[in-house]
Amino acid sequence: MEWYKRSVVAGCVDAMNNLARLNEHGEGVIQSVSSAVALYERAARAGHPDAQTNLGYMFQVGASDSKNCLPVNPEVAKMWYEAAAGQGYARAQHLLGMLHFSGQITGQTDYSQAVRWFSYAAEQVNIPRRFEEVLRFMVNLIFPS
Repeated sequence: MEWYKRSVVAGCVDAMNNLARLNEHGEGVIQSVSSAVALYERAARAGHPDAQTNLGYMFQVGASDSKNCLPVNPEVAKMWYEAAAGQGYARAQHLLGMLHFSGQITGQTDYSQAVRWFSYAAEQVNIPRRFEEVLRFMVNLIFPS
């Protein structure tokens, strides 16, 4: 833990992201949502796509510990996901698709945006054939030939 803290002080964004994850889940430290958010945000503002995605996820689902509560805020989640997705980060692209698919942003499912972001994510990783079939089905459902 000491080396993470020293690395954070030295400005290492990977250490910030990793220490934030430990704080978020209370692994090796007392769980602290406020510390996790602060560390994720510091790394996210420095352009770290995993930290941007992790911070976005905390805002998408909300988080709490014994002292603090981070309320759900889909708009903030979307902002951080878009920052990471713009860097080609597949996990953020997938989660952005899920935000649109679930309707958390506008209150209604936005199939075209969901498919758009799912497609970007699929281009970044080697996805199973079944997912490709589901994606094609969704595209055909939304945009019939």
